[in-house]
Amino acid sequence: MQNQVGGLSVILDQIEKESKAVIAETESKAKKETDKILAAAKAEADKITAEAKAAADKAYGDALERDKNAMEHSLTQSLLAEKQRLLDGVISESVKSIGGIDGYYDFLKDLARRYLGDGAGRLLMSENDIKNMPDDFKEFVKSEFPKLEAEASSRVESGFIAVYDDIDIEENCTLAELADANMDSIKEKVQNILFK
Repeated sequence: MQNQVGGLSVILDQIEKESKAVIAETESKAKKETDKILAAAKAEADKITAEAKAAADKAYGDALERDKNAMEHSLTQSLLAEKQRLLDGVISESVKSIGGIDGYYDFLKDLARRYLGDGAGRLLMSENDIKNMPDDFKEFVKSEFPKLEAEASSRVESGFIAVYDDIDIEENCTLAELADANMDSIKEKVQNILFK
């Protein structure tokens, strides 16, 4: 019987050894499979993280570029508005100051020759222009436009308006009107002088 017990012990030892070997092999396979799954999951997580970072970087770059463009546009608009304000101021002051320059009445003679007709009426001028009118301009109006009578009017700061009696047309040769009519050309020339 002892032989049987000894044989049984050997068999049990053999079974235990084989079981341990199977368990070790199964654990090894399971660890390898787990490592493989973990490596694949880490690679996928790294890929997702990289894609999310790239998308976030692109969104940030796009937002930054939009903000930069908006700021540049706003700055350009502000600069243009300031240039426009300066242009308008320079032109306005220039128009106002023309009445005080030498040759002003010669300039008015040229305007009269260019724009006035021979109809009867009134030549509206500023009170200051009539007060300072030189004799040669008075003679010019009498000889060239005898049917027009110079008259002070609050409608005129500089230049003149011809109001004809027989027709419903006024010839507005005020410097403000002439400046308005030629504003694009004037602004272009002033801009070339001021901003180049």
